[in-house]
Amino acid sequence: MNLLFRPVSKSIYLSGINVLQACSVSTGQKAANIKKTAVVSKALPAPVAPYSHGIKANGMLFISGQLGVNPETKALVNDKLEDQTKQALQNLKIVVTEAGGNVGNIVKTTLLLVDIKDFKAVNEIYAQFFKENAANSPLPARACFAVKDLPLGAKVEIEAIAVE
Repeated sequence: MNLLFRPVSKSIYLSGINVLQACSVSTGQKAANIKKTAVVSKALPAPVAPYSHGIKANGMLFISGQLGVNPETKALVNDKLEDQTKQALQNLKIVVTEAGGNVGNIVKTTLLLVDIKDFKAVNEIYAQFFKENAANSPLPARACFAVKDLPLGAKVEIEAIAVE
């Protein structure tokens, strides 16, 4: 059996955004030519591993996963899912604001839950957060996954992509 594979497009789309175009990458262009700037917020604790709070790249902001860590104590706010979710969302807001944007600029989020049974509770908090902080913008595209564990024993982690 002979299989023929043809590229459908020279573009890669993520939640409706042409990632190659957004990052100024075209066939033959090296990724080293992409201008990247780290976003580091002094309002948040330093990352617990080798990464940046966010990266700005050609009009897009890629926000690292945020836990429900209290910026003042540098520890999880408490053991309650609801409080960790609210704090993780506030931490996302801090990063997007530090980068010069607002919550309405967020176009994609990824939620990681230690227990998928928490999906409904997280959805309620998530919906309220975007209603309060980005009422005039459509809700971001989103993915949600259950994972075995998260750093610091967290119950939820949320990452995001925003546009400038």
